[in-house]
Amino acid sequence: DIAFACSALRVAEQRSAPTYLYELERAVPNGPLAQYGAVHGFDYINLFATFSEWQITPSADDDATSAAFQTAWGALAHGAAPWTAAPGYEAIDATSSAGSGEYRDGRCATLAALGLPVE
Repeated sequence: DIAFACSALRVAEQRSAPTYLYELERAVPNGPLAQYGAVHGFDYINLFATFSEWQITPSADDDATSAAFQTAWGALAHGAAPWTAAPGYEAIDATSSAGSGEYRDGRCATLAALGLPVE
């Protein structure tokens, strides 16, 4: 959170141009990467639907998550908004939806209250 997520939120909140923030909520379901859950970089597995290359057997929900990524990035590539711009964020999983202002379950606010730098 300190190294990436909360600082991304701060940047998004300070930009005057539309800024689109998301968080991958769906963990890798099986295969050698399953032990890592939903971490930075695994969004590309969904975006490009490269499940088999990573020895992942996708379920219908995994296919839906992949479709959500492809729809959002396709919209962005064509100049349309992929979802509502910050200060909200998109929680991307099989039932992707706009997240609340409590990005990272409020952990960014907690870190700031503790005086920890989020840069």
